[in-house]
Amino acid sequence: MRNIYFVVLPRLVLLDLAGPAEAFRLAALKVPASYTLHFISPARTVLAAIGLQMSALEPLPPKLPADAIVVITGISGDSVDLNDPATQRVVAWQAGMGAVGAPHAECLSSRPGAPRNGCSKHRAVLIERDLQ
Repeated sequence: MRNIYFVVLPRLVLLDLAGPAEAFRLAALKVPASYTLHFISPARTVLAAIGLQMSALEPLPPKLPADAIVVITGISGDSVDLNDPATQRVVAWQAGMGAVGAPHAECLSSRPGAPRNGCSKHRAVLIERDLQ
């Protein structure tokens, strides 16, 4: 069984969570016991970009299985707030994961305007820019 960890950040874009989670859920229906989904966060409760309060989230685990897949949800806005305590905890957690977490930590800790080395933001950010 493969563990999928969704890192839930404040102001998350729900499509970034729901879309991939639903894909893994459907895959698990085709191949029973193939995936286990975990919704993790530095906070037990997180407010999504649309105002939905998400609660009972699992804490960031101290270790991940070697075959774990980590999905960091997109957030609303043009940049990541590196002063946000939840974001700082996720960056520190991912950096502590070594090879598994290093690419994700780099994505989150990139300065605004700096190269993101393959990191992408959710398409909602592009839509927000087009509407401005």
